[in-house]
Amino acid sequence: MPKNEAFWNPYRLIGPTEEVRRYEPQTHEKYQGFGGKIQGIARAITPIFVGGRDGNTFRTKVADTKVDAIPATSFKGMLRNLVEVVGKGCNVVAGDGVKNACKSDKQLCMACAMFGMAQRDENSKNVVFPGKVFFQDLVLRQKSGKTPSRGTLTIRPGAPQPKHEAFYSDRRRRKFYFHQPNIWTNAPFKEDSKLNRKIKYLPAGVEFDFALTFYNLTLEELGVLLYCLELEKGIEVKVECPDQSLKGKKTELTLSGDLHHKIGGARPYGLGSLALEFEAKREDFYRCQDRYRDFKTSGSITEEEWDRIRQEKEKYHLGGEYDSQLLKQLRAMLLYAEEDPRKFQYPDLDWFLKNKEVGLKEFLSSIRRLNREKST
Repeated sequence: MPKNEAFWNPYRLIGPTEEVRRYEPQTHEKYQGFGGKIQGIARAITPIFVGGRDGNTFRTKVADTKVDAIPATSFKGMLRNLVEVVGKGCNVVAGDGVKNACKSDKQLCMACAMFGMAQRDENSKNVVFPGKVFFQDLVLRQKSGKTPSRGTLTIRPGAPQPKHEAFYSDRRRRKFYFHQPNIWTNAPFKEDSKLNRKIKYLPAGVEFDFALTFYNLTLEELGVLLYCLELEKGIEVKVECPDQSLKGKKTELTLSGDLHHKIGGARPYGLGSLALEFEAKREDFYRCQDRYRDFKTSGSITEEEWDRIRQEKEKYHLGGEYDSQLLKQLRAMLLYAEEDPRKFQYPDLDWFLKNKEVGLKEFLSSIRRLNREKST
């Protein structure tokens, strides 16, 4: 939220990101890493919208089948964004002189080593490294063969405005959107404006099948991938905010719940919260070198290796070996608190004109883990 205001901005910039960690990646012809598959259900816990060809209706997998689907590229982008933060990756989309994308296939960040990269080096030579994690479109599960009815929402598309430096004080930071379980953004704009769009979204509760495979990942890469898919459960965040009933006074708001993903368009308006439901099984993971050494065996990993993978994943948990202030901020943004009472909206133009120097309020006072059973 802007300082001294009761409402909250739909987004926050977290960071700045830590120094990019690069290393020599495992190349595809060397059978040294882990392979496997992960599949499950992606359930929308708020309405969800991923634009199709016209930009206003939900995307279909194949135009003539009319089957709704989340494109594999959208799902991949969502996960890559998290891996870039959690695994200290480069920022391939930043502008204004802060872009730090990998430019050599001999030294890659974790995100580029896992999802691939295509850049020009210092000599303007094309450099390409194929990814090692592969995705399928997330196809809508149709109950009783029926497509769920769509809702309609009026939005006003916009673009980031980094010229408002009070909000964008550090261009190295990354933008994330809050979950909005109860109150959708009520942006102050005229309903009859030519800038408005009407989108057709799918309701909360719809489910999609998701599946991904991976090949030749290191132990560290696999640990990050599992963390970014599973996230964490049972997190409590406290934040200082204005008390709307007491002018000038402040109170501490306590929010608790699980961490969830956010995907698609209209995220500022509260759409796109997604819960991934799956169970990572040891039998679905294998050692690449063993699988190709003897075709009679499955190459499944041992219990000891499975424990090492889970231990590597848990190093990124709150209080773990790799925990950091950046990850604490990320958790505050990914927290889905069902009883969240905050009102989210953008300031209007008049507010910006009168408050050019006013920045955003801090969104994290403290964070802790609730006493719940650990995830598997």
